[in-house]
Amino acid sequence: MYKKTKKYFIPHKDNEHKPYIFRWKAVLVILSLLLFVEIYFLAQVLLIIPSDNIIFNMRASIIPDAIFSFTNDNRLDNDLNYLKRNSLLDEAAKLKAEDMASEEYFAHTSPEGLKAWDFINKVGYKFNSAGENLAINFLDSQDAINAWMDSPTHRANILNNNFTEIGIGMAKGEYEGKETIFIVQLLAFPKDEKVSVVAVKETKPQETKPQEIVSPPQPIIVSSEETTTIIENNNQGEVLSMETTIPEVTVSNVLNKNSSISFVNKWLASPHALTNFIYFILLTILSLALILNVFIKRKIQHATLIVNASLLLLVISFVIWLNAFIVLSPVRIL
Repeated sequence: MYKKTKKYFIPHKDNEHKPYIFRWKAVLVILSLLLFVEIYFLAQVLLIIPSDNIIFNMRASIIPDAIFSFTNDNRLDNDLNYLKRNSLLDEAAKLKAEDMASEEYFAHTSPEGLKAWDFINKVGYKFNSAGENLAINFLDSQDAINAWMDSPTHRANILNNNFTEIGIGMAKGEYEGKETIFIVQLLAFPKDEKVSVVAVKETKPQETKPQEIVSPPQPIIVSSEETTTIIENNNQGEVLSMETTIPEVTVSNVLNKNSSISFVNKWLASPHALTNFIYFILLTILSLALILNVFIKRKIQHATLIVNASLLLLVISFVIWLNAFIVLSPVRIL
């Protein structure tokens, strides 16, 4: 194994000071691998919208699952409780996504004046507090989560420790004359209910004090016959707080089995993240090989190998940039 590795990566007399990895045969193999990965990526990206059956239906089922799992991964990283998937919140999120798709709008408030809690109330879900994150044109679940986490207001929704349940909905439709995908994430704390959640990075059960929802400055008060709702609408994620007392959250060390999905499904729902992962591994390996090639035998250099290495690095860097431009230039969050 060491001899083969040395032959491919380290210049020495047995390989004529020409590491095999930068010879034309190896370069063609690497370029073929890049082509294969790129075809996979473009097929996922370009075929999901036109297809009415196979690809879109598959992604429509695994992208919400992946967003659910990635959301909990971020909460785990921040020592917060796991969110429980709620079928009613899933239904409400799907109704909101379908409404945006059918009415061709992208906003927290529909043209008819419907807001997030109207869809939540429609499915019969009772809540003390709720938040809504919206995304459009995303074809990669990891990209959607990253965009939300990079936005302070959306991040605040995802990392709000008052929320204990989540629902995700997805729909295909038209917006601004183009076919696109609408993603809705609803997070909530159920009304008048004690909830057991996962204790993160703790070996013993631990209690946390109830946290209060802080009302925004100069809130808009919307009254109805049933309830009064305080609304914070920052145009970058919406938080709804019902004027009721939030019950105490009991923390346990019992793992929520629905908090993650299979490794394969995560990657299937994240073609951009997967291809970037492969490309960055290749970039790292080739960069290290080039450094070894240049500095181990500084007096013996072969310009052809350096040109081949530089070509590979440039091609991979360009493909990474191109893919990001393709999938991220049209995206928006709200």
